[in-house]
Formats: sequence, C-alpha cells, structure tokens
Amino acid sequence: MELVAAGIPPFPDGLELLRRTDGWRVALATGSMRHEAELALESLGIRERFQAIVTREDCVHGKPHPEPFLRAAAGVGVSPARCVVIEDSPGGSRREGAGMACVAVTHSCAREQLLRADLVVDDLGSVDLRTLVPRGKN
Repeated sequence: MELVAAGIPPFPDGLELLRRTDGWRVALATGSMRHEAELALESLGIRERFQAIVTREDCVHGKPHPEPFLRAAAGVGVSPARCVVIEDSPGGSRREGAGMACVAVTHSCAREQLLRADLVVDDLGSVDLRTLVPRGKN
C-alpha cells in the first residue's frame, strides 16, 4: 500500500497496449484485494478503462484456476474463446481450463517461467491482439 501511495511506476508498453483497446471490453483479473486493485488503477489514471474487475475476494479459487478469468469474461459479456489474457506471472500464464489466448510479458519473470502462454514477449508494444482472437460473435 505504501508503494501505491508513493506512485506506481507504470510499464509504458502496457499503457500503450491499453490505449490500443479502444472499442474492446477490458477486464482485470487479479490476485490482489479489491481496495489494492482500485487504488493502483486510480493512481495510474486508468481505472475507467476497465469495465470489470475481479479480485481475490470475488473467487473461491485464485489463479491459475480458471475461475478469475471466467468471471472477468462474464463481467464484460464476452465468451472466453474471444478473450486474450495479458500476464506477467507463471501462475497467470497457466490459465488452462479458461479457454483463452494468453500473452505473457517478461517484465517480472524470466521467459522460461512463462512458456505455458501462447505468446511470450519482452515488450507489449509489438502485440497485435486482433491476431490472437478468433473472428466471430462476441
């Protein structure tokens, strides 16, 4: 909480990717507590970009269980097959059972720890989410 209060340093490539989601429904599935997630998003000035936030209090099972991811998809009214998970942790990139594509970014972990993702990148600036989502309704 002290780090959040002092100002969270953003990942510029993550903010850039978020800016390119205009017209997309965006959700957050986090292992953090709701007050922590809300405070972090507010401090970064991006809270309004998220139509749904799923925190540890909302789930019986946390990541890597599919429950948080499925709740996030339901929260924005999108079928799991049309969702793309952006992760920076081994637990999150192990989203088996959720039926979602996953892009893992090496900001917090080594590439070798993220290999369960569909795509592992060092920088989210090069990611084109449209190539990861199958065409179709919702």
